[in-house]
Amino acid sequence: MAVAPERRGDKIGEALVKAFINEYTAAHYEVLYAQVGLDKPTLARWYSRMGFEALGAGTPLRLTADGRVAIFPEGNEQLIVCQLSGIENI
Repeated sequence: MAVAPERRGDKIGEALVKAFINEYTAAHYEVLYAQVGLDKPTLARWYSRMGFEALGAGTPLRLTADGRVAIFPEGNEQLIVCQLSGIENI
């Protein structure tokens, strides 16, 4: 997802992320994630204000208890994760 530079500050990105959270929560998904460049710490903080947690450089998102199924970030990215279970529509 990206918002044109001239429209940043209009809360378009926030509205889109909230819509994603609402849609995926209603569909009973358990987790929503994004990949964010390590060179964009302000973007990671932006996501954290909406309930996402930065996993850190190189840290995978483990999808099973034994860790056999996981999503790995690219070398210059980190995963930003939102646990959806228990979240009500926002």
